[in-house]
Amino acid sequence: MFINKLLLVAGEGSIPSIVYQNAREKKIEVIWVGFRFFHYNQHEEPHHLIDEFSINTLLQFMKTYQTNYLCLSGKFPRSCFFKKNLIHNDLKQFINQLSGYRDDQVLNAVFQELKQQGIQLVTPVEFLKGHLTPLGNLTHRVPNENEWDDIHYGLTIAKYLADNEIGQTLVLKRKAILAVEAAEGTNETIKRGALIGKGNIVVIKVARTRQNFFLDVPTIGIETIQTLGHHGGGIIAIEYGKTLLIERNEVVETANRLKVGVVGVSLSSP
Repeated sequence: MFINKLLLVAGEGSIPSIVYQNAREKKIEVIWVGFRFFHYNQHEEPHHLIDEFSINTLLQFMKTYQTNYLCLSGKFPRSCFFKKNLIHNDLKQFINQLSGYRDDQVLNAVFQELKQQGIQLVTPVEFLKGHLTPLGNLTHRVPNENEWDDIHYGLTIAKYLADNEIGQTLVLKRKAILAVEAAEGTNETIKRGALIGKGNIVVIKVARTRQNFFLDVPTIGIETIQTLGHHGGGIIAIEYGKTLLIERNEVVETANRLKVGVVGVSLSSP
């Protein structure tokens, strides 16, 4: 796909910045749009900040900068859908027509409208291929026999939860399920599980079987490692090839310092 100009719509986290830098390296002109209610690195803020989610505003940006290519990247918390002051009326009409607030339902409705307006969607994975999680142990701390048992046991459960739009993160210890991700996000799920497990827990992060990478890319970064390390430590098992491990060198260094184990696993042969 040849792209000379791209509208990058940024959610939370470090992914939008990486997409921006990698797109620029490919000689693509990037118009970077973010939201005032999200937190961004002050040294790498979007070019434009808007006050609410609005389809018409995005279309206006695309018209002004004369591009038909749009990339949605970063985390858009499900909780945003319940904060009415963050949703413009032009988007509320789509949400109100839906049978639920599942991520794929809401975002697919938005994307279908954008496509009808002639917009071509670009997956952020196009600019993140070097950040996909590799297979195997990545840190000094490796799973012991009990932790491998938990990983083997929990992977199928985690995949079921992800496929049914419940969440993509599972926390367990000695095959006891301690926490399941819902709308609160990975880090809060880890905190809840660690509170019960009292350290050395196992965290599993997977993608959906039919993950739509235009809508969402499951991601682990330094903050997740720090959360686990500061709440008793343990192992985090990440699905190989279908999740992103952002800033890998820094993640591994942080994990080693905090004695957290990071391992890339496959559902077919964990």
